[in-house]
Amino acid sequence: MRHLFGAQLKKERLTKEDRADLLGHGGDSETSERYCEPHELETLFEFMMKLEVIIGHLKPHSTNLIPWVENKEVAPFSQPSRAKRRPETISGSI
Repeated sequence: MRHLFGAQLKKERLTKEDRADLLGHGGDSETSERYCEPHELETLFEFMMKLEVIIGHLKPHSTNLIPWVENKEVAPFSQPSRAKRRPETISGSI
């Protein structure tokens, strides 16, 4: 959704700085980040109101989680990191 929002802002020809403000990105440099004023909320709202609503026709649906996600378990295909596989190599290295 974030990428879609960014694409829509670009289609509306918002400047790179305006898109960065709306997406919460930092500046490209110290100068662009520190020595500029972010847009006021009213201005940002005006930008957003120009965007076409492209998902307005969608209806909410219930979410069916995979059992191991619902139970907050580790994915069955997950493998432990190297550190957890070989604890003996870590203890002597510090």
